[in-house]
Amino acid sequence: MKWISSNWRLGWLLLAVTMYLLLAGYQLGLPGLHYDEAKEAGVNAMELLTGAPVTAFREATVTLFGTDLPLMVQDYIGALNVYLALPFLAVTGIGVPNLRFLSLFLGLLALLALERSVSEWLALIRHQTDPVPISLAGLFTVTLLAASPSFVFWQRQGIFVTNATLPATFAALWLALRWLRTGSPRSLWAAAFAAGLALYAKLLAVWVIGPFVLLVAGWWLWRRWGKGGSIRPTAIPLPPVTLPLLLGAALA
Repeated sequence: MKWISSNWRLGWLLLAVTMYLLLAGYQLGLPGLHYDEAKEAGVNAMELLTGAPVTAFREATVTLFGTDLPLMVQDYIGALNVYLALPFLAVTGIGVPNLRFLSLFLGLLALLALERSVSEWLALIRHQTDPVPISLAGLFTVTLLAASPSFVFWQRQGIFVTNATLPATFAALWLALRWLRTGSPRSLWAAAFAAGLALYAKLLAVWVIGPFVLLVAGWWLWRRWGKGGSIRPTAIPLPPVTLPLLLGAALA
């Protein structure tokens, strides 16, 4: 029965993300390329693929193997989408729907990371151990978002609003919650790396990452010095915080 239940939930998740791909992928080339899509990914990616001189924002580049690599595309937006777009354009060619394959893929990752975030949170408060199953709450959340007209539309033109922040932010939430639950240093380091990617993609992610870091730190301090340990004290061991752990997170 457990096997049937887990596969039923996996089937629901696959149906939800398939619905998203069908809705967001329909006539992917319409409307035409937006100015910000070109500026935040398309032009620099095309220049790198064709060997043309790179028109870097404020001429800020890093030279690697004789190639100038742009650092930013705006004062508050990094060039992450530029580099993410390279394999998609290299495989499928340079064009509008080709560039938006990246947006579709990032939206898919965002939905999957969102489900993991919700399920990991439930596992934390329920004191569950690995593996963390797909939760009904996560399935409902993913299904509602996958069918949301606003989410579907902006994922099609996702580079316009730098949608690389979404999967990176949700991944940071998921992995940090996993660290709180398991105490795995690798989970915290991966969460910090995902948070860094989200901030590099667009500084706007600080409005989620910043408060969440404070919440995680507050939870840890509450368990360490407050009364948090009075609630099932042996259910979830307090994750150890060491100098190597913090240095690794800061580096990530």
